[in-house]
This record gives sequence, C-alpha cells and structure tokens, in this order.
Amino acid sequence: MRRIGSVALGLLLLVAVLFVTRTAPTYEQQLGNIATSGRIGDLIDTRGFKLRVERVHTAKRVVSSSALRTEPFATKGIWVVIAATLIGDWKATSYSNTRLTTPDGRIYHPTRRLGLDLLTEDGSTEPGIPRRGVILFEIPPDALEGSVLQVAKGTDSRLGPEAIVDLRLSAAAAQRLLDDASPSLTLPKTGLGE
Repeated sequence: MRRIGSVALGLLLLVAVLFVTRTAPTYEQQLGNIATSGRIGDLIDTRGFKLRVERVHTAKRVVSSSALRTEPFATKGIWVVIAATLIGDWKATSYSNTRLTTPDGRIYHPTRRLGLDLLTEDGSTEPGIPRRGVILFEIPPDALEGSVLQVAKGTDSRLGPEAIVDLRLSAAAAQRLLDDASPSLTLPKTGLGE
C-alpha cells in the first residue's frame, strides 16, 4: 500500500512539474514590454506615452513632402501609411521599437528607404507635446489582414511601455484598403499639434 502511495505521489509531482514548466512565462515574457492595448481611434495611455492612430491609408507609390527627391517611391508590395499622434511623457526620445505584426507572426519594421522625418523615428519627441505624423511600412498585400501596430520606446526597451493598436483590418476592411490604394500619396510632414 505504501508503494502505491509513493508511486501516486511521484506521478502527482511529475504532473505538477510539467504544469509549471508549460505555464511559466518565457524569458521574453518576463522581460518584455508592458503592453496597453487599444483600437484605431482610441487614445492609448501606456503610462509612458500616449498614442492615437487616426487612420490607415494604402498606396502604390508615396511622395515625400520633406525630402529632396520629388519623384514617387514605388514598392513591389503596398505602402501602409498610418497617420497618428504621439505624446511623450518622460523625456525626449524616439519610438523606434515600432512594428506591424501579422496574425501568423510576420513582423515588419517602418521603412527607412525614404530618409524621412517619420513619427516614430524622430528623436525630438518632447514630453507632453503632441506630434502628428505618419508611420510608413512597405509590406506584401497579403500581410495587411489582421495586422496590429506595436509601438515602444527606443530600440531595446525591456519592461518599458508599449502600445498595441488593433487596426481593425478584417478581411473585408483589408480588401477595401487594397482596392482603394492611392496610385500616389503625398506624405504629410511630422509636426506639432493635435
């Protein structure tokens, strides 16, 4: 009887160990950013900065209003232009830890190809002063559906604030954006104000 009890206890401990190892957070989850989620149109307050995504545009070509080059920049995929307002809360910093993530795990970073003053790349975002501008991605058309925008401070902000924005890109919404893609879109300059 005692032996059956020991075997049962051993099995119970094994199950407990398996449960703990499978449910324990990973290293990335332990040291990852502290995320605050919201939707397009919401003012997302991460307690480290505020972000509001106003609109998502798509285009086949984009034209810079601030670069020396005046001819359009083309892409093999589609340009995703996210108009947003960012309000920093702590100190002047960049929000270059920005990405567009698809439901299947693909990650796209904002383009640097244009050499523009884009909203999340600007290092002079001052505390409390709203900055309006765009975040620009170059992606394949099949990556649009279900994508979410993730914005965090700096390049490697462990345990820092992060905004996760549901862009509400259902299959129908993504298809509408692709069908209505502008042949050539002039990008606004990044500036102050709401």
